[in-house]
Amino acid sequence: MSAEPNQVVGVDGCRSGWIAVAGGAEPTTMRVFGSVQELWEAYSDASTIAIDMPIGMASGRQRRACDRAAHVALRLRRGAPSRVFPVPVREVLALTVDAPYAEVLKLHRQVGGRGLSQQAYHILPKIRELDALLQAVPDARERIVEAHPEIAAARLNGGVPLPPKKESAGFERRLQVLEAVIPRARELYATWRPLIRGAAQPDDLIDALLCWRVARRPRQERGTLPWGPTPHDATGLPMRIVF
Repeated sequence: MSAEPNQVVGVDGCRSGWIAVAGGAEPTTMRVFGSVQELWEAYSDASTIAIDMPIGMASGRQRRACDRAAHVALRLRRGAPSRVFPVPVREVLALTVDAPYAEVLKLHRQVGGRGLSQQAYHILPKIRELDALLQAVPDARERIVEAHPEIAAARLNGGVPLPPKKESAGFERRLQVLEAVIPRARELYATWRPLIRGAAQPDDLIDALLCWRVARRPRQERGTLPWGPTPHDATGLPMRIVF
């Protein structure tokens, strides 16, 4: 697919694969892809693809500084629902795709010295899928960046984290901050929501729109976590969150 001029893409993982919002000056299309390879083939001409999925992965007992920085930026307190979870260590990718949680957890504790959340375990297939693309396609490394919708929403809200998106007030506030930068955001959401029924959740669509805004931001205006030089993993992928 040939991209429209200056097209960027925002992507979130969903139950059916990947939900992508694309467009130039504003979002104009929404599609759900079964695989990240299909998504890349559709949008390989886009200038930036911002995706809500870990890219660089720590090895051994190393931890990603960007995750710690995101935790601080969202002002998460002990006992509060987590919006940032530690990314699995790269070594678990060596296990089979259908490896049970107990097996992955055991290896993660042996190698990484810590546990692994069920949430992280369940997105492991998508992490593996995206990592395979980035290892095989050098151009994808140049165009695909890791984004975090919670960090993106906080930036649009003057640096103040929003209420949880599963709460009605938090969901509405996300639409409001999106409308400030995408005037048709509410209209687009209302138009596209019926089309994703059964394939993705409504908040997946909101997260894809937030990622689109990250991709749309001029490169010189983007922020990154952690602050300072970007660490890279054992394969050379950046361990950073762009916002």
